[in-house]
Amino acid sequence: MNVHVRLMLSALLLALSLLVGQVVTRHGQQEVLAEKNLPPVEFNGPVTHLPPNMLGSWTVGNTSVEVTTKTQVDIQAGPIVIGRWVRVRGHWENDRLYADHVVSIPNTSVPTTVDIHGIVQKVMGQIWIVSGHQIQVSPTTVIEGSVSPHAGVVASVEGYREGNLVRAQRITLKDASDEERDVEFLGRLEKVMGRTWIVNGLEVEVPSQKKAPPIGSLVGIQGHLSGTRVFANHVAVNVAPNVTLDGWLTNAQEGENAWDVLVRNGNMSRVVRVQFESDTPIDERNGLARPGARVEVLGQAEKGDIVRASFARVLEPRHAYVTGTVVYIPNDRFAYPWTVVTRGKAEQAVEVRIRIRPTTVADQPLEHFRVGDRVAISGLQQGDGIIDVLMISHSKR
Repeated sequence: MNVHVRLMLSALLLALSLLVGQVVTRHGQQEVLAEKNLPPVEFNGPVTHLPPNMLGSWTVGNTSVEVTTKTQVDIQAGPIVIGRWVRVRGHWENDRLYADHVVSIPNTSVPTTVDIHGIVQKVMGQIWIVSGHQIQVSPTTVIEGSVSPHAGVVASVEGYREGNLVRAQRITLKDASDEERDVEFLGRLEKVMGRTWIVNGLEVEVPSQKKAPPIGSLVGIQGHLSGTRVFANHVAVNVAPNVTLDGWLTNAQEGENAWDVLVRNGNMSRVVRVQFESDTPIDERNGLARPGARVEVLGQAEKGDIVRASFARVLEPRHAYVTGTVVYIPNDRFAYPWTVVTRGKAEQAVEVRIRIRPTTVADQPLEHFRVGDRVAISGLQQGDGIIDVLMISHSKR
């Protein structure tokens, strides 16, 4: 059998496997090692190009990826056609991206596509903050523009939303001094200096006859962005929130539009469920909204301990954050450190000593904590290695 015939048969086998949902692979479950120790690449996106026989270069979102007879393809959620969303896991080899796994995504689980235009506030590795939105930049994100990514430049982001995270597919950067465009956004009024209001960290010049609402109000701004300053031609004060929460984020699952926030209520504490819409503004200039961070939420109270958020922001990033099992509690819970066992590198058990303070916020009275409890702790690590605990709660993980 000549080489041409073998190639035709290989292509036919892959096409048949895509139709019947079988997996074509010569590696079984073995992962293909990334070239030069590069980490594996994983991303989602819609299929925008397919070769005629399914072998060769696919385009997923803006990314070209090679599909070969070694690729494992899962079409349980539906056949892979143009427009179908897929999840790709692959590796780089000879400057080309090869797919190890391709999985079709159910139509009911397709993420919401978003376009965000705003000022870059922070660049922290693969996480950028653009006008309060948390943007994940991956090795497959296409970054264009004449300026390098840094705080103060203007970014146009195309991507899709998963929970509170936007996964960027394409980012276009330009200098803020070149920016001239109409803007519209909702934000929290932080400061008033005459006609200049600070909303979500941006300077907004409002009409002279506009009376400022109380600090903390949610305001809608329509106007013109020139450089880093907004000149508003319309300002609307939204319905004032009837709840303001200040507490510790104990649970924020990626892909879910909800948080669990531990708030102090007098001498007691309680966990409040905070629900978001996909477009609820979240200000992460002070740090990422992840378990252990101190957050503020403005919204409307609903039945039970549920708040529907209209705005949220991080007040204080998490510093030392530990999840583990309590193995020692002293008789005097404030005088001596507790001991918690967590998992370190290579899943080795590591003992961590924590110091409870009278000001520590807890999801239950401290006398209810027992040896064997799984806990999550946020605090400040001191020079002696002990963590001064700001928040402790029973962990779901």
